[in-house]
Amino acid sequence: MTHDADQVSGAYLDAMEILTRTAPDAHFERAANGSAVVISGVPVPALNGILATHRASEVDLAEVATLAKEMPRFEVPWSIQFPGEPTPQILEVAAGLGRPVNHGMMVMTRPGPTVADAAEVSRIDGTRAAEYLDALAAGFGVPPAIFQRLAAPAMFDAAGVTGYLREADGGAVATGLGIRTGGWTGIFNIATRPDHRGRGYASAVTRAALADGYASGAAAAYLLCEPEVAPVYRSVGFVAAGHWTMLLPAG
Repeated sequence: MTHDADQVSGAYLDAMEILTRTAPDAHFERAANGSAVVISGVPVPALNGILATHRASEVDLAEVATLAKEMPRFEVPWSIQFPGEPTPQILEVAAGLGRPVNHGMMVMTRPGPTVADAAEVSRIDGTRAAEYLDALAAGFGVPPAIFQRLAAPAMFDAAGVTGYLREADGGAVATGLGIRTGGWTGIFNIATRPDHRGRGYASAVTRAALADGYASGAAAAYLLCEPEVAPVYRSVGFVAAGHWTMLLPAG
């Protein structure tokens, strides 16, 4: 069975709700017609903003404009996101809201229920949040303070959420996060320290998250990624399922 970005969008929004519910001082608010305000508090526009579950042609643009009026009070960079390619109409609205940059990502999916688990990967709880944060930040090449809100101990202890660490040479070298909602498992935060890349650690963490998701009853898995890292996920059975649009501020 194949899946597309439209099917993924609802599961992705559910996962963002779990993340924001466990992050300190975060905010999540669903609107009536398929959009939501998602504020992680992380100073990265992709992790805050208005997330719509409909394709651009079906997005309620008036609802987006209304939600955008709330954004200044959060004092974070933000984006407008939805599955599929943008229409001229939504690009015009986004530009008027100061989000003129059109950035596309890949949606990838993988049907269950089988995958070879990676026994060497550790499942962690909130007591190891600091180790996770350090490895995650190193993998993305940013200071730990950037991602601190998304590595709160409460996140790892939330129902349906599992954090993963691959350890080598005496420390954590790769991270991952699995979030199970409905019949889906979402794969997030796959990152490897630069000096440990090319050894299969990212794929091992991904396989561990997949195995747990399928074991818990998920029928399929999804992730969003930049096109250049798609080969890592293809190696463990993911296929391209569509396009994800992020409309970002300039600069």
